[in-house]
Amino acid sequence: MSRDAWECRQCGRCCHAEIPVTVWDIERLRKELNETPESVFARMVDPQPSKHSSVFKIRKQPSGGCVFLDEQNTCSIHSEKPRICDFFTCQEQSAEGGTPLAWTARCHDPQDQLRIWEESVAVEATRCYIKKYGCLYDENGYRAAIESVRDQIVTSDGEQAKLARNEDGSALAMVYDCESCPNRGEHVKETPVTLLDIQGMAAHLNMSIAEFFTDCLTPASSTETGGLQLKRNRTCLFFDPISHCSITTARPMHCRFTPCPQRVKLAGQFDRFFLAAGTVSQQFRHQVALHWTRRYVEENGVHFRESAFYDYLACIERDEHNVENWRNFCDTIRPYRFIDDTSRSCHDSAEKV
Repeated sequence: MSRDAWECRQCGRCCHAEIPVTVWDIERLRKELNETPESVFARMVDPQPSKHSSVFKIRKQPSGGCVFLDEQNTCSIHSEKPRICDFFTCQEQSAEGGTPLAWTARCHDPQDQLRIWEESVAVEATRCYIKKYGCLYDENGYRAAIESVRDQIVTSDGEQAKLARNEDGSALAMVYDCESCPNRGEHVKETPVTLLDIQGMAAHLNMSIAEFFTDCLTPASSTETGGLQLKRNRTCLFFDPISHCSITTARPMHCRFTPCPQRVKLAGQFDRFFLAAGTVSQQFRHQVALHWTRRYVEENGVHFRESAFYDYLACIERDEHNVENWRNFCDTIRPYRFIDDTSRSCHDSAEKV
């Protein structure tokens, strides 16, 4: 069910749930109310952190509703409500005939991508604050947390934002604007692809898999992933004369999940788990596809072997429902998610195995 498929009935049920809050939520609200951070912090933050996300949680009224829920059962701070409320998908109406969406499921819209990325940075800053100060207000700690978030977020149109990791595991935030880059498409040496990518691109181009291997892949495997790669000159084979991808809707997952190489100082040392580039399920499926593409190359080189190609596609289909591997993957990326949106998918995967 899409977010546009329902209208809020003002039942207030979601406002009685635990509502995670970040320092950035507090900062946005205190500007709207023209109050001090300390006063908003005191009104908003519960003495105990959120059980779900290890950030703050919002205070509740004696009735159990959010402290900002008014007598008409509506939000009194709607324009600057906590970001999680903006991402929320109504569980009440989903239960009536739809499937609740993971909160990252709207990643196709650039503004949603920026808000999701902004939230991930705010969550990291809030967790760091709580480790040092708990759920008590500290002026210097609050200012440092807000500056940390402010230094890493962008809101201007056209810029892309992605999150990788430094060697010590800390967040590596990068922003960039492809449209303003004079050397678009020239910053990488190769474009790695998986068997799933090839299947999708060949269908998009109305080519057979055999033709795609011959016409579109290099005779050498990818040095970056150990799998396959597209042909390149100065740019990718599918980069058109006006410097845009000509197969945008079918482009390789590597292109979707990888930040600007020009901005990555630790090339080869970051994980490709980016908040602004797809849901957890999509990211996990890509990692499974990378594994089996490497296996394919080890056995067949870069040549098309029809039976092997479809056998390995079947392996990808099987392993993307492997519950143990899924949970290991979720544990790896959990520090970079807000609220764990993997429970439903894990449950669904368990039923399929």
